[in-house]
Amino acid sequence: MMLTQTTVTQVRAFKFITPLFFASALALFGMLMSTDSMAQTEADVLAKLKNGGKLVCKPTEPNFCLNVHVSCAGKTNYQAFAFGLETNASKVKLTVANELDQFSELYASANVEWSADNSYMFISPAKGKGYVKMFQNGKYVFRYYPPNQEGIMSLGMCE
Repeated sequence: MMLTQTTVTQVRAFKFITPLFFASALALFGMLMSTDSMAQTEADVLAKLKNGGKLVCKPTEPNFCLNVHVSCAGKTNYQAFAFGLETNASKVKLTVANELDQFSELYASANVEWSADNSYMFISPAKGKGYVKMFQNGKYVFRYYPPNQEGIMSLGMCE
């Protein structure tokens, strides 16, 4: 085989591009693996809870809000609080600080519903209004109805 100028130029270009290509491919692979493990971690939050694991849930806002869509609309005087969550397929245990025992009592016989696609779970008290809805990524919405008042909401994250 006889080498021509075109062949030599292509070989040199290939030698120059190979390390750059390799580094780019490695970086892309790393990003894909990172995204995959992040998605797996998000899915594991509900799986952990569904299999009897315990989670600690912390609010992102210091107070409950009148309504929550994109952000807190109308902050209230009700302080948001952290809570523990433990459940299996049919029972739930919500634990709070001693001064907030009414929430433990409210959710003592709560109903637990899991979405068909495992993207969220829904906990509602057997007696009373309100709910805790937790999503696959660990984010939650806590809706509570103080006596003789409209519902208020708290947002947060469970880990």
